[in-house]
Order: sequence, then structure tokens, then C-alpha cells
Amino acid sequence: MFAENNDADIICTVCAKYGFGGTTIPGHKMRTLIKDLFLQLLASVCWICPLCIVRRLFPDSIYGRFMRVLERVCPFCWAYDRRRRESVRANFEHCASRREALLKLGYDQEAAVRFVTGSAGYLEGPILDVGTGAGHCAVAIAKLGHSLMTIDTDGAQIGKAKLFAEHYGVVDKIVFRKRPADAMGFAPASFASIISYNALHHFEKPYEVIDELWRLLRPGGVLIVSDLDETGFAAVEKMHVAEGKTHPRLGATVTEAAAHAGALQGCSASRRQGAHQDVLIMRKST
Repeated sequence: MFAENNDADIICTVCAKYGFGGTTIPGHKMRTLIKDLFLQLLASVCWICPLCIVRRLFPDSIYGRFMRVLERVCPFCWAYDRRRRESVRANFEHCASRREALLKLGYDQEAAVRFVTGSAGYLEGPILDVGTGAGHCAVAIAKLGHSLMTIDTDGAQIGKAKLFAEHYGVVDKIVFRKRPADAMGFAPASFASIISYNALHHFEKPYEVIDELWRLLRPGGVLIVSDLDETGFAAVEKMHVAEGKTHPRLGATVTEAAAHAGALQGCSASRRQGAHQDVLIMRKST
């Protein structure tokens, strides 16, 4: 249904990886560094190779399948795929460590995503996920067998979300777009299901975002806007503090969003609470 290159940039950070400092480098670290640099050089050739770019753009075409056979003997493709796998693994390990940290603080991220994505029953396509973040919601929907589009304004987050989707083997089911949530530029009534998970408090113009999502929703469709409850916010904020970061709350609350929904034409709204999530379910009359 959707077609777009789902590759993410692979950035080599070997110096930071090995924590080099001072004027001397241990022999084993030097050998590892040289190996990493050599692999990165080979992978970079694959990254800019026109033939390989076409292969990544159209992996299921006849040409793409032919190139998958050829890449088994191509050192550049081998190096690229190895670096890619390393990036996917490192990103997943980082996500898993954060998930465990939140679980210790009382917030079950996986249970929260399941609660939100299942709050309105079966999701009809086309589906739009608003506020990609690390990709947890988009991946959960794709794992159910759906194809969908997800948007975010942060290119770095989109790159990490692609790696997260690749770990679960669903990256081909998701189209990633970098667009502002309050002005996405899609035609009216483009989507049957729209979902926004833990993004409402990040929106600088929350009511404009809701109006835009309502414009994009088809008659008979469902819009799900979910955010953390106060216990969930407390857990996430503690994790950010432990990481030396802050977690600002810029946008509206779900209660305020529900009040705004009451003024939307043809809107029937309901609320659900559970798994430290506050969920607003908005259905558009036909």
C-alpha cells in the first residue's frame, strides 16, 4: 500500500564506543578499532553504491532478489549488513534497558501499548500513528499484521524507530514520515484509524493537532489519543532524571483534549483508564 525507503542512517561512533582517552591506545583496542574502521569503510561503499540503493528501495523486485543472491559474495554488502545488524542489536538493547528501568518504577511499557492499541477494538486500515517516538506503538500495530504510516518531527527518533521495527521484522509494514502533527498535508479523510500514544504532552499546539487528526479521519473511523496518567508520568520522569535528562510536559492533558473533542462535529467520545494510561476514544459519525 505504501512505498518508501525504510533505511536508517548508520553512524560509526567507534571512538566513543571504545572510550579512548589519553595518548596511548591498548593493543587489543587498536586491533578492534582498525577492524571497525575497515568494516565501516566497506559499508560506506555499499551505502552510496547506486546498485545497492536500488536494492534497498525495491527489495522485493526481481532486481532486489537477484541482488540478495549477489550480496552473499559482495564484501561491501556483507559489511553493510553486518554494521546494520550491529545497529539493530544495540538499539534494541537500549530500548530493553529502558523498558526494564520503567518496569522497576512501576510502569509496564508493553502492557501500556497493548492496552492503548486494543482500546477501540479492531483497527481498520489505512492506519496512521502520530508521534513515532521509539516506535513501540507502530511496531505493536505492525506485529498484529497491519500496514501503517507513522509520523514524527524528530529525524533521529525516526531512525531509531526503524531499527526497532527491523528487530521485530516488521519494518516493511511501516512507512516512516517526518512531518509536523498539526499540518501533515494529507488529503481529508485519508485514514480509517488514527492513534497517538504518549505524544499529547509533547505537542506545542495540541488542539491544532487534534483538529488536524479529525480532518484526516474518515467518517466511521476512530481516533485514539492516549497519554500517561500521573503515576506513569512520575515513572517516566524518574527514568529521565536518572539519565540526566528532563521530560517537559508542553501540551494538553487527555481531560482537556476530551473537552476540545466535545466541540468537534460528529464526534462521539469515550474514555478508558488502565496500565497507567488515560485513553480518549473519538469516533466520527458517518
